[in-house]
Amino acid sequence: MLEQCILAAAEVIYSSSQTNLCQGDPSEDPNCTKHRAAMKKVFVTGGFDDLRSRQVRFLEAASQFGELHVLVWADEVINELNGKPPKFPLAERIYLLQGIRYISNVTVWKLPVKRDTLPYPNGTKPMCGS
Repeated sequence: MLEQCILAAAEVIYSSSQTNLCQGDPSEDPNCTKHRAAMKKVFVTGGFDDLRSRQVRFLEAASQFGELHVLVWADEVINELNGKPPKFPLAERIYLLQGIRYISNVTVWKLPVKRDTLPYPNGTKPMCGS
């Protein structure tokens, strides 16, 4: 299914300040506010229709690079890309994604997207070479 290919479009985005870190590894205490502020933001986009274990594993791996933000496509976007409506309604897909502990934020993406590309939300810049 083409959905798995689209899920591979993850990219690390510039975060805010990297100063005033606690002692230790951010992955050991992701709830520490100082670590959260210093973590990079990772954005993943996709329809997340018919979510499977390999996609959850992908989200887990992506979260290792920083704070994971998911841009889930609206029903209209999936319909435009695939030529058919999603199997599961948007509200159910959001509910499932919010239940995954690796995900910090779920945002609905309503604008048209190109397949295998990552839209940049306002205020983000791609990080090159890291």
